[in-house]
Amino acid sequence: MSDVASLPRLRPANCQLPVSWYFDPEIFAREKKLLFDAGSGYVGHELMVPNVGDYQTLAAAKEAGAVTINYGAFLNLVLDFLIVALAVFLLVRAVERMKKQEAPAEPTTKKCNECLSEIPKAARRCAFCTSPAPA
Repeated sequence: MSDVASLPRLRPANCQLPVSWYFDPEIFAREKKLLFDAGSGYVGHELMVPNVGDYQTLAAAKEAGAVTINYGAFLNLVLDFLIVALAVFLLVRAVERMKKQEAPAEPTTKKCNECLSEIPKAARRCAFCTSPAPA
């Protein structure tokens, strides 16, 4: 075993606060009053402070009367539209596929075997070459 704990340089410092002070609500309230309520207000690290003319939200910029380019809102609107349009397209396509397809109509003409022209189905002779019509 080591005797590191008995070395004099590892003894607690005289300036160390008691642990109970870190969790005491009364001390917290006093610190809050002295540090935060008296000053202009803590805003965070200096890199978190916005530059002059910067706004945290779009609503804050509009309230201040700043000119804004709302490309994010526009892109969101376009994306929403495309999603709805795709859903409607897929729905219409599915309904069209589900419709019962009609059987093709019976042909009213037939081809002549000699001249390959179209003649009425009831004809007995071809009107073009006068050959007997196919059955």
